[in-house]
Amino acid sequence: MTRVRSPAWAALLVSSVVLVTSSQAYGGGLFDSLFKRDGDDLLQPEKAFQFKAAAIGSSTVSVVLQPAPGYYLYRDRTVVKVKDSPGFAIKSVQQPRGEMKDDPNFGKMEVHRNPVDVRVEVDRKTGAKSLQLEVTYQGCHEKRGVCYPLTTSIARVTMP
Repeated sequence: MTRVRSPAWAALLVSSVVLVTSSQAYGGGLFDSLFKRDGDDLLQPEKAFQFKAAAIGSSTVSVVLQPAPGYYLYRDRTVVKVKDSPGFAIKSVQQPRGEMKDDPNFGKMEVHRNPVDVRVEVDRKTGAKSLQLEVTYQGCHEKRGVCYPLTTSIARVTMP
């Protein structure tokens, strides 16, 4: 098999290496520079929107989603599903109402700016103890108007 080497491809590769190297030399990687502007740094998604889950009964899990100060979560973009957990099924998901926001990206949306406790009721077969919940959510930085893509995380809970 014959490989064709293109001068344009080589120039693109060299330019990319120079760009990444120079951005690292001046205070951070290329990815970091996308999250910083004028002292108003954007947080990485896992810092901007933290969550924890805990069993609060034999068939109830509390999933607390906490946006960092200056951030908010979309209420209707929060979804909880059972993942790889034989013996468990979602019975209901209850989430408190949020506040209405006229969002520049999506129009009128219900959002949470403070920690929100999502209660998940599960149907549970006898002997089922280890539960994994797949939690999907999306939020934005208020001041910058930057919205993060949908984020999915896994919560592992041992049921009593």
